[in-house]
Amino acid sequence: MNELTLEQQEIARKEEAFIRQKLSNQCVHWTGFARGTTCKAGIAYADVKLQVMNLAKASIQYALTGEVQKPVCYPCLKSDNCTERCAQATFRSETEVEQEVQEYMQQFEEELRTSRFWND
Repeated sequence: MNELTLEQQEIARKEEAFIRQKLSNQCVHWTGFARGTTCKAGIAYADVKLQVMNLAKASIQYALTGEVQKPVCYPCLKSDNCTERCAQATFRSETEVEQEVQEYMQQFEEELRTSRFWND
């Protein structure tokens, strides 16, 4: 098996950090907005989002301070700091995150090793 080049190692490090943050932040049922309007537990994202600030107030705050404040939060994302959670919200333990990251990275690094982009 080929070793990763320094450039590939740097790409792998960045991907690992991104995946670890993503898995730590998202409910296990999260599918993302691009994959539909409901999560794997069948909960509609629109039904659980919380209005934390109206859009006009968020726009004024940005104009005055340059600080971006999201007008809504989703209880499926830890980073949104919602005061309430969906009844189905379940987050991975550190052990689960680590296991999923390792499984993902094995496949990712293999794809880096065998990609025609790197080997042509």
